[in-house]
Amino acid sequence: MSPGAGGSARRTSTSAPTIALNHWSVRPWCARDAPVHLRHSEDTVHGRAFALAVAADRYAHIDDEIIPELDAGHHVVTDRYAQSSLVLQRVDAMDLSEIWTYNRYVLPPAMSVYLEEDPEVIRARLEARPRRSRLELTGSPERELALYRETQRFLRRQDWYQVRVDCRRLDPDQIVTRILEQLPERRD
Repeated sequence: MSPGAGGSARRTSTSAPTIALNHWSVRPWCARDAPVHLRHSEDTVHGRAFALAVAADRYAHIDDEIIPELDAGHHVVTDRYAQSSLVLQRVDAMDLSEIWTYNRYVLPPAMSVYLEEDPEVIRARLEARPRRSRLELTGSPERELALYRETQRFLRRQDWYQVRVDCRRLDPDQIVTRILEQLPERRD
């Protein structure tokens, strides 16, 4: 649900209390080890091979974790969705049309939220990390933000419902409030 340039969304992870107060349950969504292995293989697997591996993991994540939760009547929030590929694989020199070929059959989300932050803030957060991925080192906050905007326009043509939240000068609770204002009412 919340793609954004590397470092954009990090501070919203502290907002679980706000979400819980709004009667939402929060828990990590990935019970499988594949995303960890993919992250570690990013340094050695590039281009098409990496794009296909990420797409395969995304489909497994949807089938094994997201759809069962939706079938149980729950809302699902995830940051591992097609937008990430449509941006990061482009940083990895892939063409948008080829990346979309691998991801076009994903279940469209009810809503996608793009979190945007000032490029200098994102850069400082990335530089504070003990280790940065190959794609984080290859790209830049400015480039990723531009690619996310292009991705948003592309997915709008695919009829995906999307919201952009400008996180500048907002605390985590304000960001969550802006997101929750866009969600449909929960029906128990």
